[in-house]
Amino acid sequence: MRFRVFQYPLPTGGELGDLNSFLGSQRIATVAHHVAATPHGAMLIFVVEVADGPAHRGQSGEKAKIDYRETLSPDQFALFTRLRAARKEWADAEGLPVYALFTNAQLARIAAGSFATAADLARIEGLGPARVERYAERLLSIVNPLPFAEPAPSAAGSDADRSPGAVAP
Repeated sequence: MRFRVFQYPLPTGGELGDLNSFLGSQRIATVAHHVAATPHGAMLIFVVEVADGPAHRGQSGEKAKIDYRETLSPDQFALFTRLRAARKEWADAEGLPVYALFTNAQLARIAAGSFATAADLARIEGLGPARVERYAERLLSIVNPLPFAEPAPSAAGSDADRSPGAVAP
């Protein structure tokens, strides 16, 4: 987390444009304000804690939609699609909205990253221990599927399956 401090002499006269512009362009974790007495008069001080990552905000202040087909490679997007389908299936089974399990951003992070363990998944922002414990095994089985197994030899082609003294066809 990063912090940014904004200071304005009181009375402000409503000149908080730089603060408002900054708040609209960042992912904000917290904002605290204080009034402080200085030798030059009273000051209004804002301390802004900025969350890591881009804001993705559109012109109206709403979150801009991300087209993951453009931001992920074709293989990553295919994995992202499989993760979304699984999320929908799990959410339907549990009677929950899909976003209560994982956001699209979290699924895109999983699809774009290299995750082999539950501890790896726990490093994703917003995935707490309970959710990791509940879904890690299922997520990892999609992210790292078991390799293709060779089929067992057929009984007709295996000498080990024949009884002693049997004649090959």
